Amino acid sequence: MTSIKGHNAPVTCVNWSLTNNFLFCSGDEKGIFRIWDFRTMKTIKAFQAPNKSSITSSQFNDDICFVSSGNEINQLDLRVDGLFIKNVLFKDEAKDEINKIKIDTTNNRYGYCDDSGNISVFEFNSNKRIVDLVGTHESVCDLSSEFINEIKENNTHVHLCSDFVFDKKEMTLYSTGLDMTVVKSKLWNPSPKTKYVMNKCSFPKTGTNTLVNPPMAHSIDMNMKGDRLMVACGNGMIYWLTTGALKITQSFEISMGMLQQASYFNHDRLYLIATPNQLQCRSSCGLFILFVYKKVFVLLCF
Repeated sequence: MTSIKGHNAPVTCVNWSLTNNFLFCSGDEKGIFRIWDFRTMKTIKAFQAPNKSSITSSQFNDDICFVSSGNEINQLDLRVDGLFIKNVLFKDEAKDEINKIKIDTTNNRYGYCDDSGNISVFEFNSNKRIVDLVGTHESVCDLSSEFINEIKENNTHVHLCSDFVFDKKEMTLYSTGLDMTVVKSKLWNPSPKTKYVMNKCSFPKTGTNTLVNPPMAHSIDMNMKGDRLMVACGNGMIYWLTTGALKITQSFEISMGMLQQASYFNHDRLYLIATPNQLQCRSSCGLFILFVYKKVFVLLCF
């Protein structure tokens, strides 16, 4: 294991290249984005988000990179000379803050989800918009129509989609969010959708405004075979579901509380788990713990 002093502000996202095992990227709270080379532990490309907001998500291959900050997504050309990337190939604005960007290399498409609950999907080469899945995720509890109208007038959030993943075989995607629900959406026919609620909760009607802090599903990932989903939740639970019927086959609770990220790493029996101050690599063979703040820690598995 090694570490890199890569940023002058807290690191807000990390990811690895879809095509090159020696490259990974990181973004920070001040809108600085960097691509690193494992072999030299040095930055090979850098970008400053135009709005200087926190980098919320990124994904890249050998040629193209997508970076989101605030409600903006920027497409970058990694083939240009020099360290700093100044020109943006394509830019789009979401309705609200973008949470995740995903590239589907198999079917030549990409997309992003945001705090409004929307998911937008594009063709990779042409940037043509394929579909907008609007309001995919709903409020965590029943709200009156008067309260919903009040929320919309004040531009606060009724919906939130935290993460999604493309199906490896079909024109389908799976998403999750604040409502603790996994939603299966077909891109050619967005309605109807298949849903599974992982945490069915209700709140008493008191007649007055009540502040609640319900658990939230933060991330979703699919295994290499494409038959299982893994969902990380704010109450410390990880759920494994089948992709077909969306049935829970396994669950696991960590002892450190909130989970921010869980993803498959290299193969189906090794996965990464992120909490507010730790990154764990778990498998049937053992547990590795990494601490992350302003440094980027790299775990190499052979």
